[in-house]
Amino acid sequence: MYHPILLWGVPAKVIRFRFPCSIVEKLLQLDYGKLTDETIKANIDALYDEVTEDNIDQLLTGIKNTGALKPKSIKEKKKMAKTTMYVIGHSDFKVPQLKDYVPLEVGAALHSEHPGFVRDDTGDNISSKNLSFCELTGIYWIWKNDKESDIIGICHYRRYFSKYLYDCSPKYYLPTDKTEQLLEKYDIILPKRFSWFKYTVANAYYEAGDGKEKDLHILEDVLCEKYPDYSEAMHRVWDSHVASYCNMFICSREQFGKYCEWLFDILFEVEKHVDMNGYTVQEARAFGYMSELLTNVWVEHHRLRVKHIPVAANVQLPKMKMFIARLEKIPVLGLTSNILLCKDIGNIFGAKLKKVLKRYCG
Repeated sequence: MYHPILLWGVPAKVIRFRFPCSIVEKLLQLDYGKLTDETIKANIDALYDEVTEDNIDQLLTGIKNTGALKPKSIKEKKKMAKTTMYVIGHSDFKVPQLKDYVPLEVGAALHSEHPGFVRDDTGDNISSKNLSFCELTGIYWIWKNDKESDIIGICHYRRYFSKYLYDCSPKYYLPTDKTEQLLEKYDIILPKRFSWFKYTVANAYYEAGDGKEKDLHILEDVLCEKYPDYSEAMHRVWDSHVASYCNMFICSREQFGKYCEWLFDILFEVEKHVDMNGYTVQEARAFGYMSELLTNVWVEHHRLRVKHIPVAANVQLPKMKMFIARLEKIPVLGLTSNILLCKDIGNIFGAKLKKVLKRYCG
């Protein structure tokens, strides 16, 4: 009997591979155990031909939908994932110089001049509805025309997902590689929820905002008629005092597609029943406001795992908010986003400042 060490040698050393690495990687995609008789017969020439790059590509194409390809590993999927963070705006603005951040002009069909960004009036679009659908004309365009992105994010020319609530520096904006890491644990990324102390979410729509109560009732009727299973989630959101706003979110293409199909099916039906005669410019933005509420209903109904992230407004801050922005970065105070962790803030800064902080930070 040969001794194992004498037989194999120590240490083992690869002399050469039979095929180049590029061909080996493609061969490893084949799940030979799932090659049925029909699949083998249909691809017999490719299976018996010389092993070359072209031949393997032909074979993989031939068995693509037969179940004989191994599913990609999580590592491979992550490597191949394409993330696009769309920055929606209706006019020219300074685009953050960040990887995968793409500016998108909305309402382009209504404009005579364009800043040179991607426009929402190409392909399948509803660009002309921008005055009432707001950023949704951009979201609709992405849904219908972006066929390449695996992860889709929505932010605005003056609102960005950020590490800090009151610091609008691009260096704190959410990078797309961090986005991909978060979506391994969560189903969707949404803005930090806003708290209504005096109103419910439903009341706030028409008492604290620019929405009309009659339009909200139309939305309720359409939603309950077309998607009765969502009724319970709708009432939970309506009766709550917190919600995510701004029509900003980040999720997988699959989640995005399902949400858009549901969202626009509802809103296009609501549009048929809403009379906007006499509405102000703000009131006419009804469908943009409605979709903010519907995002919360979608998340509630599907029990999605949500990561809430602060949204920084890229505008000139009043002095008090600039002061709060500095407080956010002082660890000992524990002021993060809209949560004030320091219980003794009133004793430290005085009751008046405590009221101001509560007003701005919740």
